[in-house]
Amino acid sequence: MSDPDKDRDDDKKRGTPEHDGLFQVKPLMGDIQNACKALYLPRKVLAVNERMITTKAKTVKKAKRSKWGFKLFGLFDSSNGYTVDFSVYAGRHVGLSRTSVTSLVTRSCLGSGYHVHMDSFHTSPKLLRDLHAQHFAACGTYRDNRKDCPRNASNARDLTGGLGTALCFL
Repeated sequence: MSDPDKDRDDDKKRGTPEHDGLFQVKPLMGDIQNACKALYLPRKVLAVNERMITTKAKTVKKAKRSKWGFKLFGLFDSSNGYTVDFSVYAGRHVGLSRTSVTSLVTRSCLGSGYHVHMDSFHTSPKLLRDLHAQHFAACGTYRDNRKDCPRNASNARDLTGGLGTALCFL
């Protein structure tokens, strides 16, 4: 799937930060991502979520793998579960919750007018403002302890039976 000469160069970097454990499969991943984007026009409501891929591979540093395998962030059509785009977490992102969404939801690829739903890992006021600036509606549950999230009495959760707290920009 990749150039054998470049594989040898990458293998020499094993144990250093420059080593890329996904180097051998990146050409195939790129082809799959391009096919996902080119062959299907998603409906209006999209979802961003993460999936775990199990593996017993020992070629990647433990910091890049979770207990079960690799973490895959995906953008899905919520009406049928089609994968519109995805990225594999390689353990190098600062601000992972925001960058995982902004790398998947791109106006140049999708256009605008979509509604993006996400869970509490991804939702932050800064991300919602960024998506709103790109003409995407966004909604997601949020964690009270997350930086810059509203903390006034009108946003307090009713402990007698409410579902949860959500931030939305429509």
